[in-house]
Amino acid sequence: MKKVLFVCTGNTCRSPMAEGIFRKLAGEKNLEIEILSAGIFASDGMRASDEAVKAAAEQGVNISKHVSQSITHEILRDADLVLTMTNGHKQLLQQKTPEFKDKIFTLKEYNSRNSLKDDVDIDDPFGKGLTAYRSCMEELDKEICKLLEGIEEK
Repeated sequence: MKKVLFVCTGNTCRSPMAEGIFRKLAGEKNLEIEILSAGIFASDGMRASDEAVKAAAEQGVNISKHVSQSITHEILRDADLVLTMTNGHKQLLQQKTPEFKDKIFTLKEYNSRNSLKDDVDIDDPFGKGLTAYRSCMEELDKEICKLLEGIEEK
C-alpha cells in the first residue's frame, strides 16, 4: 500500500486529524506510505478548525499547517485506499466514481471487514466544542492503530 486518503465533509476536522495521527504513527514505524486527506464538500485552502488543532496537539499530533482540499477524480484515482468517516461519504463517492468503489471503505468498516458492525460512522465534532473534538480524536486514534496493525500484517 503506497497512498492512503482520508475523506470527510469539509476537510477541516476529522480527515485532517486522521491524516495527522496516521502520519505520526506510520512515521514512528518507518512505514513509507503517502497520507493525505480531502473533503467531499471542502473549500480549498481552509485551515483545520481551532478545536481540531488543539485536540490533535494534546495527543502530540501537529495539524496546524493543514490546508483543506476538495476531493477530485485524480486524488481518488491515485489513492490505493480511500477511508471515509461515514457511510454517507462512502456511498456518495461510490455513486459518483463507481470505477473506484472497490477501494473505498469507511475507516471502521475497513478495520472490521470480518465482523461488519452497523455503527461505521465517526461523528462530526464540528460546532460541538472541544470535548467532542477530543472524543473524536480518541476514536480516530483507536481506529488508526487498528489500521496500522492490519497494514503491518500484510
